[in-house]
This record gives sequence, structure tokens and C-alpha cells, in this order.
Amino acid sequence: MFLQPKKTILNIVDKLIGSLRAKLLGIFIIMTILPLSIIGIISYTKSFSTIWDNTTLSTIQIGEQLNSTIGIFFKDIEKFTEIGYSKSSITFLRKRFETYNEAKDILWLFDMYRHNYSSSKSIKEIIIIGANGKCMSERKGFFRLNPRQPFAKNMNSLLAMPERIRIISNRDLSYYHNNPYDSRIVSMVAPIFREMTHEFLGVIIIDVDISMIPEFCQNIKIGKTGFFYIIDKNKNLLLNLAPNRQRNILPNYHLNKLFCKSKGSFIEKMRGKNYFIIYNTSQLTGWKIIGQVPLAEIMKEANQIKNVTIISIVICAICVVLLYFFISDKLTLPIRNLKEKMKQAASGNLDVKVASKNHDEIDSLGISFNKMIEKIKILMENSILEQKNLKKAELRTMQAQINPHFLYNTLDAIVWMAELKKNEQVIELVNALSNFFRITLSKGKDWIPVKEEVEHIKSYLAIQKIRYRDILDYEIRVADEMLDYKILKLTLQPLVENALYHGIKNKRGGGRIIITGTINGNGNLNFMVSDDGIGITPEKLAEILSGLNDETAEIIIKESGFGIKNVNNRIKLYYGKEYGLTIQSKYGKGTAVSILIRGDLDV
Repeated sequence: MFLQPKKTILNIVDKLIGSLRAKLLGIFIIMTILPLSIIGIISYTKSFSTIWDNTTLSTIQIGEQLNSTIGIFFKDIEKFTEIGYSKSSITFLRKRFETYNEAKDILWLFDMYRHNYSSSKSIKEIIIIGANGKCMSERKGFFRLNPRQPFAKNMNSLLAMPERIRIISNRDLSYYHNNPYDSRIVSMVAPIFREMTHEFLGVIIIDVDISMIPEFCQNIKIGKTGFFYIIDKNKNLLLNLAPNRQRNILPNYHLNKLFCKSKGSFIEKMRGKNYFIIYNTSQLTGWKIIGQVPLAEIMKEANQIKNVTIISIVICAICVVLLYFFISDKLTLPIRNLKEKMKQAASGNLDVKVASKNHDEIDSLGISFNKMIEKIKILMENSILEQKNLKKAELRTMQAQINPHFLYNTLDAIVWMAELKKNEQVIELVNALSNFFRITLSKGKDWIPVKEEVEHIKSYLAIQKIRYRDILDYEIRVADEMLDYKILKLTLQPLVENALYHGIKNKRGGGRIIITGTINGNGNLNFMVSDDGIGITPEKLAEILSGLNDETAEIIIKESGFGIKNVNNRIKLYYGKEYGLTIQSKYGKGTAVSILIRGDLDV
């Protein structure tokens, strides 16, 4: 009771959605909004690409500027390594025992360099360590390196590449004060060699407070809220130029991709927000200088273009809907008239016509409808004609099922074998004849399994073998996997009969008939009936092939009883025009007839 109104409403909605007016509305929207959307997408894509390239280049240049600034910072620090090559330092390191004068000169050099270079405020300590264990510290003065101290244990690794200046982060400083670790301190280690002999004498170590670096980078910014930070080779955070954003730096498991290349950029999502990440590698320190900025911040202009595009599409859609209501009324009336004519045609009235009034697309549709009705009439007439031809083919099949000449000759053979008291051969021949006619009739069925069609030709050849035992030899090779497929009854037997009477019988000394069957890659069935008889002359073969391809031609090779033409017609009527027979023959050598039919298990 309550479902009826609901069902009525649903029917009305379905009609509205499926109506021509609704479809026209959809077409109008697609025809106008789609081009605008494509233009908008292309414009947005181009703008995005341009803005992205410019922003990426600008941001990378900022990162390279920061890298250069840090390089300059350490180049200034590197000037302090010249102390290690002073005469006082060389003398101090060469002598086995310390002397007051050399120590005093070294301390004076420490003080002089600090006064001459502004970068000295970033230097926390300067130490000279000799390969013999003698040390001179700016803070502690002279001391000897304790072999048990951690730094002494790592001396060999420091001396492994003595010709290279290296930056060591997070170094153990316990050899000169009590603070074992300070993440703000890194050490620049430079080798000291004797000038003439290039003898390695020791190293000079300059401890640098990198927390002073931000003072040199105050004007280097990335966007409004972007920031830079620095990590070492072990992914330890050395310096964050925006300490208030410590929580937003890349997690440790995301840092691996930074070490695949020396510099680059990528987009990373963190805490539900996309960030644009750039990175560079300091050639001097090996540190990674990383900059990150919210992606939305640098893509603001592209987002504005996207918003304008969306608004334009919405306005266009509204205009299209208004225009639709005006145009649809002028289109639907002739279409409704055409719909009414189609209903009459569907009810069986094929004499209906659509009047031509205008010269527009709807009028062309009416003309096409009239042509369609005429074509339907022609197709129906052709269908009736094909049915008549099919009935004729079936009648010829029935005529071939009981061939009086074949039956007379077989019974005659049975009689003379009986008179000669060849009882076993009589029984064999009677069984073959019985099996032959059993399959021929098949209870009126037109379709039989391939295995029964094979049994049919076996029975036929067994009968003919008795009559033509001196001239007939045969072989049947049909694949086991195709035996259960269905085939039109009396497809192979007429071809075998034709091969016998027109190929083998007329050849001196007889011949051999071979029947093969296979399934091709498309699932179709291929049969071939070949003989090594007298063959067909080129002229006769051309006549036969012409008759096969001419649907109006009479049955050819009538002496064969059922006829090749009739077999070909039945196959094309039941299976389609792409199936049928092909004939190849060479006069004096033999003939091969191939059959292609569709592989059907159920008919």
C-alpha cells in the first residue's frame, strides 16, 4: 500500500533521467564545460610548471647561498690552521722536550690571530697535537696526550689521511676540559708537515662553536615560514636555524634519501601537511644543509589560478542550463513525432513513413528511419529466401541419405558374397551398412558428434573397400580432443565419396584417401580430405571454385551425389560466411579439400 507511491516516483525519476531533454542537457554541459575544463587544466598545469620551476630554482639558489655562506665561515676559520706551519710550531713539534720560548711563541700566535680575524669569536679552543704526544692548548698550555684518553685512541684514524683538512662533529673534548660532549662544538683538523721532507709532525685542531653560524645567515630565508637546518653524515642534528620549529624537521627514517645524491629536492608529507624539501652538501664539511617550506606557501599563485578556473566552469554551467531550456523545446517536438512512428514500426507496420519538413539533422534522422524500414523489408525478404535455400539444402541432404545406387551396389555385393559362402565378410558388410544408415538417419537430428561422423565415414569406406579392394586404401587421423564437438551430419562423407569416384576410381593402380582433423588456435575445427588420385584440371578447378563462391550457382560435381556445393552451402548457412570449403588440386597428383567450421560443444 505504501510502496506504490514510492514505485511511481521512481518510475517518474527514471523517465526524467532517461529522457532526451536530460541527455541534451548532459551533451550541452559536456560540449561547453569540457573544453573550458581542458583549457583550465592546461593553463593551470602550465602555470604550475612555471611557478614550480621558478620556485624550485629560487629555493635551491637560497640553499646554495647558505652553503656558500657556511663555506666562507669555515674558510675564515681555516686561516687559523696557518699557526701549525709557523716556525715556532714546527720547532715545538720536532723537539723531544718542550721549551719555554716555543710555547710562549705559540701562545702569542694564538692571541695574534684572534685579534686579527673577526671569526675568532666562533673559536673556542686551538690545540696543537704532535705525533710524539706533545700538545699545546690555548687554554691548558703544554701537556702530553694520555694514551688512555678516547681522543688518543682515535689518533690513528685522524692520521689515516693526514693531507686532508677535515671537520669532526661531536668530538670528545675530555683531553682538555671536563665537558665530555657539546653538540654545538665541531673541530677542524689540519695536518702539520715539515716543509722540506714532508715529514708528518702532528695536527692542529680548532674547536668551533657552530651556534654562531645563524649570525652570518640572518638574511637568508626560504618563504615566510620555511627554515634551514644542518645534519652531519651520521644524521645527527647539528644546527637548526629556526629552533622554534624543532618538531617539524624531517624524521630520521626520511633522511636516507638525502644521502643518495649531493643535492636535490622533493615533496614530503609530515603530520598531514606537504613540505617542499631542498638539500645541499657542503664540500668542506660533508654536512647536509636542508631547507623545508610548506608546499601551499610556495604554490599560492597556482592555487589562485585553480580557483579562477573552477569559478569560470561553474558560471559557464549555469549559462548552459539556461540556454538548454530554450533550445531543447525546438528539438524535442520532431523527435517525439519520430518516436511515435518508431512505435508503429515496432508493432509490425513497415509501411509507416516520416514526413520530411525541414532540412536539419532531425529531418536527416527521419530520412534514415525511412531507409532503415526499407532495408528491414529487404532483409526480411532475404531471410525468407535463405530459409527456402536452407530447406532445399535439407531436402538434398534427405535425398543423399538414401542413395539408391550405393544401396543397390552394396546389396549386390552382399548377394554375391553370400553365394560364395563368405559368411564373415557378409556379416562385416551388413554391420557396416547398418551402422552407415543408422548414423545417416540419426533419428532426424542435423547435428551429431564428430566421433559419429568419423564412424560414418569408416563404415562407408569399409563398404567401399570390399567393392574396390584392389584400388582403394585409406587412413583416418582425427584428434581425440575434437571427438565430442558437434558437426553437421553428412559433412565429411560426401567429400570422401567425391575423392573415391573422381580421384581414386579413375586412376590406374588405385590410390589412397587420407582424412585428418585438428583444432586450430582459434578453437575452430579443421578437416581435410585428400587423395592422390588423378586430380582436377586447372580449367575444371576454376569452374568449381567459381561455383563455390557464387551463391546462386547450381550444385556442381553432381556425380558425387550430395555434392561439394551443397556441403559448402550448408556450412555457410549454419555457421556463417567466414566458414566453408577450400579446394586445392594439381592435375595428375591429387586433390585436397579443407573444411573450416566453428568448434561447438553444444548446439
